[in-house]
Amino acid sequence: MLILALLGALLINTSPVFGGEEESSEGLLNQLLAPGPLIEGHKDLEGSKCLACHSPNGGIPNAKCLSCHDAINKQIKLKSGYHGLMAKTCVECHADHRGRSQDIALFDPKKFRHDLTGFKLVGKHADIKCADCHIEKRAKNTKVADVLRPNEPRYIGAKAKCAACHKKDDVHFFQGEWAQADCNACHQLGSWKKEIRFSHEGDAHYHLEGKHAQISCAECHVPKKGLPSIYHWENLKDSKCVACHKDYHLFGEFQSSRLGKLSDCSICHQETSWKEPSHFDHNRSTRFPIAGKHVSVDCNKCHVRKNHDSRVRQYHWPLLTEKTCENCHQSPHTKIFSPELLKMQCATCHTDKGWKITPEKGGGFDHSKTRFALTGKHSELSCRECHRVEKKEVYKFPSVSKAFCIDCHQNPHVGQFHSETTDQACAVCHTTETFTKRLPFDHSKTSYRLLGKHLDLECEKCHLPTQSVYTTVPHHAKMKYLFPEISTQDCASCHKDVHEGNYGKNCSICHNESGWKEGSADFHKNSSLTGVHYALRCNECHIRNVKLTGMSQMCISCHQKDDIHHASLPDCAQCHQQNFWENPEFRHSLTNFPLRGAHRTLDCSACHANTIYKGTPSACSNCHLKDALSFVGNPNHLLLVGRSCSECHSEFSFH
Repeated sequence: MLILALLGALLINTSPVFGGEEESSEGLLNQLLAPGPLIEGHKDLEGSKCLACHSPNGGIPNAKCLSCHDAINKQIKLKSGYHGLMAKTCVECHADHRGRSQDIALFDPKKFRHDLTGFKLVGKHADIKCADCHIEKRAKNTKVADVLRPNEPRYIGAKAKCAACHKKDDVHFFQGEWAQADCNACHQLGSWKKEIRFSHEGDAHYHLEGKHAQISCAECHVPKKGLPSIYHWENLKDSKCVACHKDYHLFGEFQSSRLGKLSDCSICHQETSWKEPSHFDHNRSTRFPIAGKHVSVDCNKCHVRKNHDSRVRQYHWPLLTEKTCENCHQSPHTKIFSPELLKMQCATCHTDKGWKITPEKGGGFDHSKTRFALTGKHSELSCRECHRVEKKEVYKFPSVSKAFCIDCHQNPHVGQFHSETTDQACAVCHTTETFTKRLPFDHSKTSYRLLGKHLDLECEKCHLPTQSVYTTVPHHAKMKYLFPEISTQDCASCHKDVHEGNYGKNCSICHNESGWKEGSADFHKNSSLTGVHYALRCNECHIRNVKLTGMSQMCISCHQKDDIHHASLPDCAQCHQQNFWENPEFRHSLTNFPLRGAHRTLDCSACHANTIYKGTPSACSNCHLKDALSFVGNPNHLLLVGRSCSECHSEFSFH
């Protein structure tokens, strides 16, 4: 019992046996049996815990060491790191019982071959300090505080992946498949930003060209509001450019019949320059060729948002071919054009060179299809000169009955013409070539028809200047066109009456337009002059200008002294002609006693003694009674008194 007690005392006795500070805490038994004191980190194993490291059969197996050193055990199992790659036992490098202050790791950072860890320090890694990567402190992470290197980094357990140190430098924030890849899959250790062995076409299956090849990765792979950067776009195949780029044009889902779905920016743009479209030609690629002012107009001026909050612009107008300009421009003519004109397209009158510039000389608009065809000076005017009235556009004019002249031109003849003439259109007299040039005027349409010498006169000979002048420039004197006295004064309204009113005011009774000195053709209408009368001078009948108007038309008025009938036959014209007075036209057959037989050969005076014709009896006895009584023979005519001579006698044969 005494021996056991002594051994126990030896084992637990902490009093120093050997000199020196290191051995002061070592037990007696350990001093007697062990090669030397354990290191500071193993000192709690001295005494009864020898088998924690030593095998009963001798030796120190790795399993004993690894049962405490978990970090190294993990490296060996994974065959990574310095310990996992070394084919040695632990005691070959780390022998204990060499004293409390002994560093059995035998680690010199300056001489350590880092390539033995499987992570060779090259590039920037070769220039940095160990503590820059091994930032984990030993004192806080080991089970037993290391008094030798309490503030040094803990080298075991550092991960070889870049993210272990460079997580704060990660600008990619990969997810999915790429999140498993280490940084060195693309980046080189020489220069993190320059030496990159990443192929965007081969690794990401998206070929970078033009400006895409020049920009930084971050310009496309941008983190949004704290979220990871975007590296995958599910709609890239369908949406293409708009998967990254804002739909500047706001095409939306619109598809062109010629170009297809317009979300594919490459239809118009190229990657070398976004603002310089190289493939789009508005004239060929759309239904609306642009020219003139349209060329300088911003696209968004026409392709406006469908409504205020819309994310889509308008790119298609179904009625473009029928109503072209009206799709963008509001017609200012809605209330002033006729329905026929409103059906016409704006391009008929306007051009794309400028809204106020009209096609030269009417362009495609045919003014003759309106109610007012442009001719002469009118064809040289601009539209505004007529269709701009008091700063307003006017296209409807009321005076259609007067050919619209007075809608633009002031009528200078008000009060000058007869009302019927004033109501006529100016074009009746004037032309559009020049206002002063007048058309041939048909005077016969007035109340005074021009005949004879009047036809050769100039208008100014009758239509004399008056005291009144025109209100328009130049202020010429107005001409006289109204002759109200002509109905009462006839020719005297223009011509001086040389007869001083002796023959009345109706000159046309005697005179005509063929010549003043030539009598009227119907002057002697009540006593026609023929034969000898036609050859006479007027004064042979109208002696001393004796007024004969109203006198009898009977020949006896002038030929009383020549009347051999003693006024018994006052109407001389019934028998006599003016051509030959002695060759009367009297027809006895038209009387009650037609002349037959021997009667036809007799001279008038044989029956009409003393030139008395009227009242002459027609009985035979009135002329032949003496002849009847001279016959005494048979029969006795005295006995036949009262009987008609024609019972026995005829005019053709008396016997």
